[in-house]
Amino acid sequence: MLPKYGRDSTHPDQKTKPNKYDNQPRDESGPTSGILSRTEEAFFLRCFTEIILFEKDLEVQKINLSLREDFNLIDAFGMLDQGGKGYLNPTELHVALRDLDVPITQEDCYLLFLRFNRDMDGVLKYSEFTDAFMPIDQHYARQLGSKRLQYSQPPSRNSFCLDTLRHYTSVWHQMARTEQAVE
Repeated sequence: MLPKYGRDSTHPDQKTKPNKYDNQPRDESGPTSGILSRTEEAFFLRCFTEIILFEKDLEVQKINLSLREDFNLIDAFGMLDQGGKGYLNPTELHVALRDLDVPITQEDCYLLFLRFNRDMDGVLKYSEFTDAFMPIDQHYARQLGSKRLQYSQPPSRNSFCLDTLRHYTSVWHQMARTEQAVE
């Protein structure tokens, strides 16, 4: 059997020159072979891990919301768009979410707009709202997309049962927390 030599080992017959860096302590905060130092790499890794965990939690909440029998996207958007215009600006979104007792700031609403307002026109349209609330998992997305209006009257807090309303507002809260983490 032939011996295996890694990149740090040499063949016994091969003579090597001592390297001036061989016995020097390694600076863990110093540069690596890449652009960032080890400390910076660790920081970014922690940040990305945190964001991924927030996004996973958000996806679970979206799936759980989509499974609620009385939840549908039309009523959910209508609860925010009281004027029935089909879009919301950041201030209208903030006021509507505060009316639903979602603990969210005006700055959080702007962060949500940066993420979900695809065409950057300053308003959140129904199509952008549905993209924000649609689960990534296609099974649940199709299921939610096929749901229709539950009520014939204009949407209000009473459009959903209390537990569904809590789920809905917690998704908004998780979206804001996720955007805060990204920021």
